[in-house]
Amino acid sequence: MRKVIFILGALLILTGCSSTMNIEEQTVLVEELGYIKYNKKNEIHLEYALEDQMYINDDMKKVIMDISSLKEKYKDGIDERNSISPYLEVYKTSVSKFKNVVFNNNDKLLDEYFADIVEILDKSIAEGLKDYVSDMKYKKLQPDEIISEKIGRTLVYTENRSRGAGNSIAIKVNFLDIKNDYHRELCNEIFHDKYFLDNAIMGEEFSLIEFVDSEGYYHYSQPDSTRTRYSMFLKDKEMEKINILIRGEREADLESDDIYVFTNLINTLELREDEKELLLNEYKNIFNKKLNKKKITLDNYKVFINFTKGNLYGEGSENLIYFSIEKYNLY
Repeated sequence: MRKVIFILGALLILTGCSSTMNIEEQTVLVEELGYIKYNKKNEIHLEYALEDQMYINDDMKKVIMDISSLKEKYKDGIDERNSISPYLEVYKTSVSKFKNVVFNNNDKLLDEYFADIVEILDKSIAEGLKDYVSDMKYKKLQPDEIISEKIGRTLVYTENRSRGAGNSIAIKVNFLDIKNDYHRELCNEIFHDKYFLDNAIMGEEFSLIEFVDSEGYYHYSQPDSTRTRYSMFLKDKEMEKINILIRGEREADLESDDIYVFTNLINTLELREDEKELLLNEYKNIFNKKLNKKKITLDNYKVFINFTKGNLYGEGSENLIYFSIEKYNLY
């Protein structure tokens, strides 16, 4: 298991070098994650490990079925190749297919269908979405400008279509929740609607649960934004290790939501008040420190902070920061 944790830590650092910080697209990481529960020789895809830990609750099933019911209404104008196809069959499809679903208004022939999708989401999991989409449709944007907004359980991205007919709007939804009641409640306590659930995978010894901020949740990000991913390793009800991967411009200021989430995290750990204050101060000023490695020794945890200047794909003005909190005697 030690090998698995080491590989994951290393690969999570590497994924931050991509311009999107989207680990789903890192094939090598998907293959290695399979080791959490299954040996490679079994040739079982990672999605089965994911489905051991994630499910669709009854409220979400209703939302999915409401969307699927549009199939009949628009049967003459939509086929399964369409990027906003309503063919979501909650009882016939692997739950992993509902992990990250994107609806968009790119096909102007399907304006009514997109409006119906927005109506369903607005009434169920994203109150205020309908008004927001209406306001953003013709909002004046710069040629390369992207505006993101978290509304309920959706993330809405608006960008200049560059060819008239209003802006391009994409709505991303993760219809899945964490099965384990304790893990789900713990994550809600830490992230409290500020970040998005991105992965929850059950292993033989550890469960891996990952959350990302709004910028990390979408494929494209503004160049001056910070992107953050939390990877938490739990054994039963114990938080054994937390890897936080942060990418952003030098001397960037963290968002209040980022500080809020980190504060919630350290409040769940076995830390003295002075240790909490120390870690919070390190985190708040993470982009204003000299680039070097740092180790911090606490009573129950060892903390490792690693800074990388620039990356393989960016302009070199960004920092990639790896912030790890790990229990002693983990292995």
